[in-house]
Amino acid sequence: MKYSVSNQELQIIVGGLLGDAHIRQKYYKGSPCNAHVIFKQGPKQEGYLRWKAETLEDLITKSKVRKNKAGQFEFSTKSLPKFNPFVKLFGKPKKITRKMLNLLDPLGLAVWYMDDGCLAIEYWKRLDGTYRIKRRRIVFSTECFSFKEHRIMKRYFKVVWGIDVTIGSVHKYRTDKDTQHKIILNYTNAKKLVDIDKPHVHQDLLYKINFNHSKNIICDNADPPEKE
Repeated sequence: MKYSVSNQELQIIVGGLLGDAHIRQKYYKGSPCNAHVIFKQGPKQEGYLRWKAETLEDLITKSKVRKNKAGQFEFSTKSLPKFNPFVKLFGKPKKITRKMLNLLDPLGLAVWYMDDGCLAIEYWKRLDGTYRIKRRRIVFSTECFSFKEHRIMKRYFKVVWGIDVTIGSVHKYRTDKDTQHKIILNYTNAKKLVDIDKPHVHQDLLYKINFNHSKNIICDNADPPEKE
């Protein structure tokens, strides 16, 4: 399927929809109207969101970036026929497919990481009160997807990018019924991803690729992967 947007626009749309963006399509008298995409980020990522808006300038509404009631910043695209294929591509609720992932180039992969990825650095505390790094890894917040979809992502990272990922379990309520999952990269594979993403990472999110970050940033609820 061909998409009637530029490649740069395609990467921001697909990478964003894998992350924090959402696509909506309303209906009128039972018939679907043209779809539009909504992009949202937290206050600390306002600059990153504005970069998306500037890149998609020809596709967005006149109101551009605005602050919503939840304190987030957001903008919407226009409702256009060119967004309708993305409704079919992602489904409702969102579904991960290899066809979707194959659309990503390094820019799209970076957008996905900037939206949904976390650089987790854990530390040992020495007896003298100072710290040393215990473990560095990257975690994707993909818990909304099924285990089957995680297996698709795992194979995609290995085949396309040569990156080995671990499927980590997230025990939200400590029962098998509620087990969710996340994509986890150990230090060796996290470095591979950063090397790919680095040229495209927005300046406001450089902390996501700084392996020597001095603050202890830990993503919650992810079981530890294999040791480095």
